[in-house]
Amino acid sequence: MRELLQTQYEAQGYLPDDAEMLAEEQLANGGLRVYTTLDSGMQAIAENAARTHVAQLRDVHDLTNAAVIVIDPPTGEILAMVGSVDFNDPSIDGQVNVALAERQPGSTMKPFNYAAAMEQGWVPATVIWDTRVSIGIPGQPMYEPVNYDRLEHGPVHVRDALANSYNIPAVQTLRKVGVQYLLDLMHRFGVKSLSRDASNYGLSLTLGGGEVTLLELTNAYATFARGGVYVPTTAILCITDDQDNILYEYADGCQGGQATGATRYASPSRRQVLDQRIAFVISDILADNGARTPAMGANSPLNTGDLLTSVKTGTTDDFRDNWTVGYTADLAVGVWSGNSDNRAMRNNPSGLVGAAPIWQDTMVGIYQAHPLPPPQLIPPAGVYQERICNVRRLKDPATECQSFRQEWFFEGSVLVPDGNQMVPAPLPRPEEPVS
Repeated sequence: MRELLQTQYEAQGYLPDDAEMLAEEQLANGGLRVYTTLDSGMQAIAENAARTHVAQLRDVHDLTNAAVIVIDPPTGEILAMVGSVDFNDPSIDGQVNVALAERQPGSTMKPFNYAAAMEQGWVPATVIWDTRVSIGIPGQPMYEPVNYDRLEHGPVHVRDALANSYNIPAVQTLRKVGVQYLLDLMHRFGVKSLSRDASNYGLSLTLGGGEVTLLELTNAYATFARGGVYVPTTAILCITDDQDNILYEYADGCQGGQATGATRYASPSRRQVLDQRIAFVISDILADNGARTPAMGANSPLNTGDLLTSVKTGTTDDFRDNWTVGYTADLAVGVWSGNSDNRAMRNNPSGLVGAAPIWQDTMVGIYQAHPLPPPQLIPPAGVYQERICNVRRLKDPATECQSFRQEWFFEGSVLVPDGNQMVPAPLPRPEEPVS
């Protein structure tokens, strides 16, 4: 809050040192009224979900802490923030707000990777080879990504690769997209914590080989919910003194009071950072419970039944971090779980085990307790559906397709004939090794 007041005084023309002194005096004198965006009911639901689930996993997995962020996508307002499961517990560094700490995000990076590929012409029906590949990196051993299930799945569509969180296709996708391109996209989405040079991340960036904060990541997912529109987050709407003079105001958050001449903050800056058609398609894939069933199961905690949600999990290689982030048009919920001291958890819990149940309880609990509109995914102009073969036939193209499904395409997508259907041109199968 001191920073907000200091910024306000600087906007009035005070030098930085003087503005800092005035802000400190204002805080020391007291009498301030601070109006936040936090919703006490949603906060209680998130806290209860985190504490309950951590208590269940503490002994089995040595998982001792969790953080939760809840955001209102239309406004960027932070509705709930759980920084730890117990503020007063020093054994888990309870006074550290893990929601603002930089941690490796695991596979929660993959939707952005595929969104970047779609900016370069890909569609959900684009075929990627999920087969063993060795990638030469100068001065380093050969890089050979493996899938979480240690299997290879042959030619897969983008929808299946993302929904099932396959690692090899994600790395192959980033090779096509480019690490710098993905970093630039993440910066557009407001993820400033990925601040190092592209050479410091490499292809593992798509698997979570960087560090982000839960707050930034949840708002990046909320950008998909907004149809590709980025809105910055805020937790404070208004600060007044004991005479009701406005010291700070965000987007008319004070709704009254007497202005003191302080510069008021305008409505949050909104900017289109991703084509809304791509945002829709990514959301549709992340909401496709059938597509993710091979890896996640049909009745995983990601399945919210009639509540249509788009969601993705993440797990770091060393099982130090579990993540689940998901959203509707009206609610974005992000969860991290693990240990604040960065030690590995026991028995290899994935994000599906360590974070997804907290996410589900928070998301469903808020919808049950609050009058939010039923979530739906409405296709924007410029997308259409085309029939494609549901059976991968690249190894034997002469085989007649036995099963079809509808898939989304963008107007202007380049398709090629394949029997009695039109499909995207398949990507060439990688050779081994690849340098």
